[in-house]
Amino acid sequence: MLFGFALWDRTADEPKARFYASELLPEMQSLLAALADVESSYEIARERVEHGREAEDEKGRMLTELEAGWQRDREPLVQRLAQLQSRR
Repeated sequence: MLFGFALWDRTADEPKARFYASELLPEMQSLLAALADVESSYEIARERVEHGREAEDEKGRMLTELEAGWQRDREPLVQRLAQLQSRR
């Protein structure tokens, strides 16, 4: 089995590389890209709401809805990444 991706574990005194099987890499890369898209979209939308002309109570409602959508979109991606990481 080939190993093509390493992640340094900085929690220990000496860094230990975590390697992932190369067959996991395409899905991991896809999930990370999707997660980055979700995060970027959320940040852009949040900035728009915060700098918008709506009343503060309306902004609060909009931000609450926005965060709920962010959580909903993000959670399955994070869960799948955790599953893949545990498969190493």
